[in-house]
Amino acid sequence: MKATRSFHAYLGCFLVPMILLYCVTGIFQLWDIAPLDFTVTLSTWHTQRALKQGLSFVGPMVKITATLFTVLLMMLSTTGVFVALKTKTHRRYALMALALGLATPITVILPFVQ
Repeated sequence: MKATRSFHAYLGCFLVPMILLYCVTGIFQLWDIAPLDFTVTLSTWHTQRALKQGLSFVGPMVKITATLFTVLLMMLSTTGVFVALKTKTHRRYALMALALGLATPITVILPFVQ
């Protein structure tokens, strides 16, 4: 269990910068906010489109990096759930949080599915 917690902690520290960057640029993309020119360029990886100037972060290396980080994020998330469920004192709350975490996107997305 100690090794699992260490793995989870190190993987989390490794992924946090990429996750935060992806989240911030996703907010810029979602709300069409462009406080600085480079944020417009960074937001292109969410749409896989080039800008009028031809600038874009889309390419094979970006796709490979994004796929790697996605797989690692899935491992981090799974490890976090595993650690939370193994902790007997917090298992009930972990299960409730997991159920709520599953129900929330389903509730939000389901009305739009045809």
